[in-house]
Amino acid sequence: MPHKWIIVTNRLPFQKSRLTGQFEPSTGGLVSAITDINSDEEKLWVGAAPQDLTKKEWKRFPLKKFRKLIPVFIEPETYGRYYNGMSNDV
Repeated sequence: MPHKWIIVTNRLPFQKSRLTGQFEPSTGGLVSAITDINSDEEKLWVGAAPQDLTKKEWKRFPLKKFRKLIPVFIEPETYGRYYNGMSNDV
């Protein structure tokens, strides 16, 4: 039976550049660590879509650059209460 990595994080490993408006890989320890995993198994990454990414944009998203991503689109108010409230208010 084939194995796969299923990675579930707060956010997907990319962001929209404020300068160019293009999507680019995020920086940070978790993204670097997971991206550099040397494995032949499939990697599936699930996380919140960046707030400035619409479902319409996702359909045109450059998947060559970012493969096997599953965005979860969350309303900004809900995400704010979750992230700034529950997650960081501990």
